[in-house]
Amino acid sequence: MKIRKCIAKKELFDHDFKTSAIHRKPKIPAGSEVQYIETICNFYGKYSKVKWNGFLYYVKPDDIEFVYA
Repeated sequence: MKIRKCIAKKELFDHDFKTSAIHRKPKIPAGSEVQYIETICNFYGKYSKVKWNGFLYYVKPDDIEFVYA
């Protein structure tokens, strides 16, 4: 699987807030480069799975912008 690079459009947090609070995940600052892994869709909505600073986050797809080489 190819991992693509993205830029956070605004300050991001993990939408899985219970897991995020337990693991004390920091918020992703606006303009940070994140690694896009995949997009998932469930009963709660559509989320992009990204990796930043060693942590996995589930964020809204509209909040990231893909970087094309």
